[in-house]
Amino acid sequence: MYNEKTIEKLKQRVLDLAIRGKLVPQDPNDEPASVLIEKIRKEKEKLIKEGKIKKPKEDSFIFKGSDNCYYENVNGKVKCIQDEIPFEIPRSWMWVRLGNIFEIGSSKRVHKSDWKKVGIPFYRARDIELLNKGIFKSELYIGQSFYDDIKNKYGVPKINDLLITAVGTIGKTLVVENNNPFYYKDGNIICLHNLYSINPYWIKIIFDSNYIYNALHTSSKGTTVDTYTIIHSNKTLIPLAPCNNQINIINKYNEIISIINVLNDEICNIKTIKEKTKLRILDVIFNKSSSYKSYYENNLNLGEILEYEQPAPYIVKNTDYNDSFDTPVLTPGKTFILGYTNEKDGIYKADKGNKVIIFDDFTTASRLVDFNFKVKSSAMKILHISDKTKFDIDYMYYLLQTINIIVDTHKRFWISEYASLKVKIHTFDEQVKIKKRIKSIFEIIDKL
Repeated sequence: MYNEKTIEKLKQRVLDLAIRGKLVPQDPNDEPASVLIEKIRKEKEKLIKEGKIKKPKEDSFIFKGSDNCYYENVNGKVKCIQDEIPFEIPRSWMWVRLGNIFEIGSSKRVHKSDWKKVGIPFYRARDIELLNKGIFKSELYIGQSFYDDIKNKYGVPKINDLLITAVGTIGKTLVVENNNPFYYKDGNIICLHNLYSINPYWIKIIFDSNYIYNALHTSSKGTTVDTYTIIHSNKTLIPLAPCNNQINIINKYNEIISIINVLNDEICNIKTIKEKTKLRILDVIFNKSSSYKSYYENNLNLGEILEYEQPAPYIVKNTDYNDSFDTPVLTPGKTFILGYTNEKDGIYKADKGNKVIIFDDFTTASRLVDFNFKVKSSAMKILHISDKTKFDIDYMYYLLQTINIIVDTHKRFWISEYASLKVKIHTFDEQVKIKKRIKSIFEIIDKL
């Protein structure tokens, strides 16, 4: 059965076929990648003579020997690199170092004192993936005159350049598609300056693949936070297809991914239907005409049942998340897990016997949590049961989902609205029965 995980596996399978040259037929009439490499070499020599770029410290050329093994010529010295080659590619393709086909660099230092509330967007590593999804809204800016000074003295990214995240969640790419001005944080992002007309979407396909994910994280082992340095990026090994083949692969990939995205949308629609069904079931159980109403005890304020704790001690300090880290950083909204942190202090301890509810103070969204976590901001409350002999946390979480308060003002809703709200509570034994009944129904819905 398809779900979000199988959709991601399907996408990775398509990417894997693409970078191995198995997604579209190979055309023997295509100009081989070696011709492209030679064009790049000549253009690079020209730019060096003109003083526009510096001569690289290492001039690399990778080839296949008569023994069918791969070799690399670096500044005239040849060595076997067969152990570095991760998979076979078509004969007309070539393995290259990323630094041989791009000029790789970072930005100039922008101090925090130069950040503005309006102006030219200033991107950090965590913004790149959001930009790709089209849901990013810039939080940081730099001034126009400051940007113009950087542009005139050092240059800025141009159309068809690529930005790559270099710290935390590394290897996420963004193709610069227009001339809208922006700048980016040094050390967080590196830029592939595309001086040799490489198809940036071919590089993006490679970087979206599990091959690059595994290669980058292997090279980053031993560091506290995953990093992708300019040195590492220059040496990153990638397959280079002939130009026409790249275009055909990109077109076929986009065609297949559009179909997969339609399937993903259908899955999301089914998920939405399931969530609405669950809410309807909760409404039936907790409304005034419920068959469980005879078991109600006296009305109580929510604040008497659910005590709150401020989240300040548990707020994450560094938001450069990485899936390899242990502790999830939570938000009560749809995203729920924003990422994972390696911070060891200020972790809220929760488990199956010590569950809590995280409650968004501004949207009133809530989540039931039974594992250790940290939080992103102070805009929430951590709720726990005041007396475990009288109240069941799962039951109270289900009850919270049936409370509808109009959220049309910017205020903290737990204290102002929810805590003083009178609710009918079942006897404790009945709470446990209701909880079990709801869970059994929800399990059936989840299997559909």
